[in-house]
Amino acid sequence: MFKPTCNVAQYWNGLFDAGIPVPTVDAFRLAINPQLAEQRRAMILVTTDGATRAAVSERVASALRFAPGGPAVSLQGLRKALQSAGIEMHAPDVIYHVGEQGVPVARDSSAIEVRQLVPDDAAIFEGFMAQTPVADQDDASVELGHWATFGAFIESELLAVSSLYP
Repeated sequence: MFKPTCNVAQYWNGLFDAGIPVPTVDAFRLAINPQLAEQRRAMILVTTDGATRAAVSERVASALRFAPGGPAVSLQGLRKALQSAGIEMHAPDVIYHVGEQGVPVARDSSAIEVRQLVPDDAAIFEGFMAQTPVADQDDASVELGHWATFGAFIESELLAVSSLYP
């Protein structure tokens, strides 16, 4: 049984809902969040239902001249202002998580194994990577030599990999 250690939606919603709302157009929402760290000074979140929210630090809001009483901002306006100010947005992260309802139980859960890969798994890992498009490999940036690399197997077939590094 999987027991979440935190509420993922609550965490991310907190980053985008905290702070001072800025007038926006359409369904887009923007907030000035004084709690944002420098490395997360501007963030945009698009959820699976299409809702789009953004949060910027006070410093970024000042540089972009966004204020609670200012003119309404669109998502395109935010992106253009960030670019004009030289604030680079990185490629989006895609966040997957298991909701409170949990993962559906597989018909034969004994056939599923998720474990940390070890050096002896090199041939299996290389075989998996050989079948993976180069663009996917570049986007995922998973290597067996990372601090911790995990694989999901059904029977002896490696179906997915993920890694962590400090």
